[in-house]
Amino acid sequence: MTAAREGAVFLEESDSGLLSQAVSTLNQSRHYLIFIIAAVLISYGVLWQQKRQLICGESDPQALFPYQVLSSILTICALVFFFRLSEQGSVQEKDSSLERRLSDVNLTASGLVLAASFMRLWALLEGRQLGGADSADEEVETALT
Repeated sequence: MTAAREGAVFLEESDSGLLSQAVSTLNQSRHYLIFIIAAVLISYGVLWQQKRQLICGESDPQALFPYQVLSSILTICALVFFFRLSEQGSVQEKDSSLERRLSDVNLTASGLVLAASFMRLWALLEGRQLGGADSADEEVETALT
């Protein structure tokens, strides 16, 4: 057995719980990265449809609303996972003050990104209400004339 192989066996035997937890975290991270990739692809499709509508003279932004919401929700789900991961990292004991500061910065950055994502979803939902109010006003004006 090589020294590297012996070291791997030693690590596996003494820290199998820690190793198992690390592998699980990596698998979950991959899962949530797929969420982000899917959200980006959905957003790309929405932009493509908006471009098509603009070129063809169509105007139905509400038709794309469900896809925009889905993209935002997928993003938020992934960001919540990564924020919690940052929280766990910030709670763990650090060897140096630099590691503690970097962990705090990472947690703050994760929180800001998550907050921005929630704000974007809120703006999207508010925009939908505004769009719905405008079309309702137009229907009332059309019925009165």
